[in-house]
Amino acid sequence: MTKRWDKYSAWFTPPDVAEQGCWAAAQVGVSPETVIDLGAGAGSILSRAPHVWPRAHLAALEIREEERPHLDRWAHEVVIGDFREVVNLGLDCGGGGPRLLIGNPPYGASDDDEADDLTTQALHWGFRVLSPGDWILFLLRKSYEEGEAASHFFSPASEGGRSPLCDFRVQGRAQFRRGVNAAGNRLSGDFIGHRWVLWRVGVHPQFWKSAALPPLPSSSLSYAIRPGTELVAGKLHEGLRPRFPELAEVSALLPDGGSRTA
Repeated sequence: MTKRWDKYSAWFTPPDVAEQGCWAAAQVGVSPETVIDLGAGAGSILSRAPHVWPRAHLAALEIREEERPHLDRWAHEVVIGDFREVVNLGLDCGGGGPRLLIGNPPYGASDDDEADDLTTQALHWGFRVLSPGDWILFLLRKSYEEGEAASHFFSPASEGGRSPLCDFRVQGRAQFRRGVNAAGNRLSGDFIGHRWVLWRVGVHPQFWKSAALPPLPSSSLSYAIRPGTELVAGKLHEGLRPRFPELAEVSALLPDGGSRTA
């Protein structure tokens, strides 16, 4: 198991950051029948997804067994295990319609001497197990695409790559962890910029669109209690929901699944 996933180094997505990403995807036409959260943690993304897609089947894929009680509250189905060992999704995917693989995937190198970092492995896995027309929405560091391993996912189909449809920049610096480490030292926030990046399997345009999400209050970029453990799921203020009329061209790409230039 990599340290990125151990009980001290687990990171959690602030719920308002999670919900903003869902609303952003919905703005460009993402409407899944199944939402699968890779690295679901305690379920902060899945606790908010029903505000955006109330009829979707929610599934959690998480490596840590201790998160199961939290995930059982928010997900219809929970799979505990390493995503790299899941040959297929193995989930009850409801009506069998389009799926959305969402998540704040693990960063950093694997402990298994594998060439690709864990984020890149998660993307390769998603494209391998999903079908044409399905979506991937990952919260990534803004610097991720600069790495050599990531170039495949930011190159167009004409160059043999799998470029995204668009990305949504998180304004400000989100803090994904709190508390202390194994030595008792306080954990710092992750003050690197982040963005939600949206792919659709089989649709890889020459250029992709980019938009900034509405600025969140500083309190929404962090969390006071462990996300996913709230007594009641919160809800993003309507004024903080993104609206992207400038991304209408992205929506036009979605219905036919063609690989056109955005």
